Order: sequence, then C-alpha cells, then structure tokens
Amino acid sequence: AGELIWEGRNLSKDGDFSPSEIGYVPQFSIAYDPLTVDESVEAATRLRVRCRNTEELDHRIDRVLEETGLAAISDVNSRTSVFTGTAGQTYTLRWTITNGSCPTSTDDVQIRFYGSPTTASAGADITQCNNGTFTMVANAVGAGETGTWSIVSGSATITSVNSPSTTITGVASGSDVVLRWSITNGICAASTDDILVRNQALPTVSAAGTDQNICGTSTTLTGNLPAVGTGQWSFAPGGNPDGLGSILDVNSRTSGFNGTAGEIYMLHWTITNGTCAPSIDDVQITLQAAPTIANAGADQLNLCNVTTTAL
Repeated sequence: AGELIWEGRNLSKDGDFSPSEIGYVPQFSIAYDPLTVDESVEAATRLRVRCRNTEELDHRIDRVLEETGLAAISDVNSRTSVFTGTAGQTYTLRWTITNGSCPTSTDDVQIRFYGSPTTASAGADITQCNNGTFTMVANAVGAGETGTWSIVSGSATITSVNSPSTTITGVASGSDVVLRWSITNGICAASTDDILVRNQALPTVSAAGTDQNICGTSTTLTGNLPAVGTGQWSFAPGGNPDGLGSILDVNSRTSGFNGTAGEIYMLHWTITNGTCAPSIDDVQITLQAAPTIANAGADQLNLCNVTTTAL
C-alpha cells in the first residue's frame, strides 16, 4: 500500500482527479513492451482524461512528459536539450529562433539511432571429403542491417558475400578455410562469428604387402606408408582362427607379427583420413611348422652276398 500525492493533495484520501485534470491509470492497463513512453502516456490519457479536441489531448500529454522528464525533447527551450528516441528510428527536429514580429529562423537536424546489430552466427564447422564446395547456414540479418562474408585464412571463392546461405567454392583438397560472418548496423560495432570449413583428401590407397608363407611363428608385416591419412593393422573377420595371433604394434606398417605354426592368418591394413571412406587391403600370413628332424638310421656297411636290407 502507498499514497498518491499530486500538488500537495493526497489522492488516496481526498479522492481522484476531476475530469478537467489529468488522471492516472493502473500501470497494467497501459504499460506494454511494444509501446514507447509517448504511446503509453497517450494510452493512459485517452483512458482517463476527457479532452475537447486533439490539440488539448496533445497538450496534456506533453505536459506529463515534460514534468516527469520523459519528453523526447527534455527542454524545448534549451539549445542543448537532451533528445530521447527509439533505436532503429530516424527523427527530424527543427530549431526555431523567434524575435517579436520578425520572421522566424528555422533549421532542421536529422537524428538516427542505430540499434546494436543482430548477434552473428556463422553456423557449425563443416568437414567434407574430397568436395571443395560448401553451403553456408549463417543467421539472417535484421531490418536495415547488412551481413557480409569474408575470408580470415585459407583460399576460397565466396559466391555471394552478403547472403547467409552462400556457397563457398574452390577449397582445395586437404585444406582448411576460416570464414567470418559479420553483421553491421550503421556506425555500431559489427557482430562477428567464424566458421571453419575443411575439405579432407581421400586417404592413400592401402597396400598390405604380398602374402607370406613363413616357416616358423613370426614375421614382419609390410604395409605401405600413407602419404595421406593414418594406417592401422587389424584382423579380418575370421582372420585369427586360433585367437593366438598377435600384432605387436597395430599403428606400425612394419609391425612384428606372432602366431602359431600351422595356422593361416588374414590381416587388414586400413588407411583412414577423417570423414573419408577408409582404404583397406588384406594380407595372408601362413605359418608353417618346421619338418620333423630326419633320422635315416645307422649306416649299413657290412652287408655280404646280399642285395637287399631293411632301412
């Protein structure tokens, strides 16, 4: 609870304004975000005050704004008055100098209030494989604003620099380009956001080496060295039949390999690069057991008058 005082009168006790005086209206009746101060006061005045004509209504509104310090022009008689407006609007004000019956001298000034630009969003980073054309998905600009693409680093061509959905072409395979989406509004500081587009190169074609037939239980693998991407060894499905095959270093193209004599193993050499499809090649490793040591028996040098013998 509180009191409403106007020119020494306690309206909470003495009663409301008379129709000939300016009145008041509960705030919830006229205060809405879309309304300016002038519009809110005008709405309240129309609800509460009885006026004979538009001129009287305007006069009462001006009186309230001036006495509360809410007028657009805080002091119409001051050459250095403070002017208040709305962002995004352009106003034309007239400064008039009079002196008695002499002709008035007037001059106009235009005032433009720029709002801060929309916060820029260039979209999420984009990675593609062997495709140098990208489609941007930046946010739209507001009324009166301008959006502009620029290249921060790398080399590419921007099809339409002012379109949030422009295409970017000419991104070389295996390269990155950083672009900037800037939204400006008049003299206000631009809002910017960067995006990285990456065109990944296809991986080097995998070569796992020739199949090996080894007498023993170990060998050295001979995968090719990737010029693009990263290689890794693994067993093909069913390629480790006894479960005892062992790749000593899956990331080394010349890794050692151990297994069991008498088994045949199948290995993948896979080269990958980012989002690109991997390149895979197989090699078969056959580990043969060493033969049993031969024993032909003792020499038979004392055979007399016979032509056959048992070995």
